[in-house]
Amino acid sequence: MMKTKIFMTWIAFLLGSLTTINAQQRIVVIGEVKNIPEGTVFNLEETDGTGATRRFHKDDSEDNGKVINGRFTLSFQYGNPASRHFALYSTSPGFHSWVKLEFWAEQGDTIYMKGNGKILGNWEVQTKAPEQKEWDFIRKATAKECEAYQQAWLDYEAYRQYRRDTEMSEAEWDRTKVILAKKDTLKEKNHVLWLKSQLIAMKELPVTDYWMDQLSTIIYLASLRRELLEEPIKELYLLKSDKIDRKPDGKSVREWVYPYPKAELGKPCVDSDLFDVNGKKHHLADFRGKYVLLDFWANYCGACISAFPKIGKIQQQYADQLTIISISVDKIDTWKKSPYQKEITWHSLNDGGGLWGGIAGSYNIKAMPTYILIAPDGTYHARLTSADIYNGKLDEYLK
Repeated sequence: MMKTKIFMTWIAFLLGSLTTINAQQRIVVIGEVKNIPEGTVFNLEETDGTGATRRFHKDDSEDNGKVINGRFTLSFQYGNPASRHFALYSTSPGFHSWVKLEFWAEQGDTIYMKGNGKILGNWEVQTKAPEQKEWDFIRKATAKECEAYQQAWLDYEAYRQYRRDTEMSEAEWDRTKVILAKKDTLKEKNHVLWLKSQLIAMKELPVTDYWMDQLSTIIYLASLRRELLEEPIKELYLLKSDKIDRKPDGKSVREWVYPYPKAELGKPCVDSDLFDVNGKKHHLADFRGKYVLLDFWANYCGACISAFPKIGKIQQQYADQLTIISISVDKIDTWKKSPYQKEITWHSLNDGGGLWGGIAGSYNIKAMPTYILIAPDGTYHARLTSADIYNGKLDEYLK
């Protein structure tokens, strides 16, 4: 009888411990909202620790994340202990996929939110995280521009859908096409104004890790409209350059503002200071005498990772005449911690310039994987896609 009691006590203790651990690994979001339709469902996005984000499923309970009587509760399992950065979003009509509610949390936290309307970027969050104060400062300083951008985006999307779903004559189709183009122009104009207002607000803040992440996001968006945002980004960089340059990823900002020269086919290749995971410096010139294949990749690029086995076979097949260098466009820390490093049995280097600066910017890398073939004499010989790697085009050059 005594043994049975001891056993049952131990089981109860174990179950209680597991429940406590499970609760500690959860985050609960409680929202109080106005002007949000009943039944609207909210979800979460979590950084995955490799420079990208992932959307994940919350609990399967029917009402988890659903607005009921102006409130919602969203409970989810903490997916990645290395991450603290999350974003609330909704795929319901009227919500913008780019305008999310960012927040920072630890395991076991309960986060309280208040919002009015569908512009998530203007909602308030109660957390103790220092990053939240920085985000709030930018949010409040750019609220009008954010609202104008989202409204223009919604107007554009609604009109685009109207044209798609409505039967009309060819003349009417042409007339509405002009209207749609004007709405698109207004949307882009307001997007640029919102980004510019963020850059202005950031002048008042110290250069922290979050500040750098925010600037990197703006630079990513600005790369598609460089002529409109180059000057304000350069102005911010010059104001904060002494602090930016000291950050691990400061080089990517500096080299976006002052880019390397563009590489040209048939001309000498553009070189860079490239570093291995131990910090040793390398240059493309170090590998002269053989063909060099530059493989531009990132942790978030599934096609890049999937191609590694093929790249390894090519390296073995042409070991006497080819050197392969995988150049990561990830942040330095992300690249060093990458779980895919063990799959790279050839050179793995990074110049810290990211996707839009440094050597990747010189070779105009827009999609990945992209492969650049350097001839033995150091000239930029060919630009290849993953299809070229698989269908034997690379073999034609090497044979």
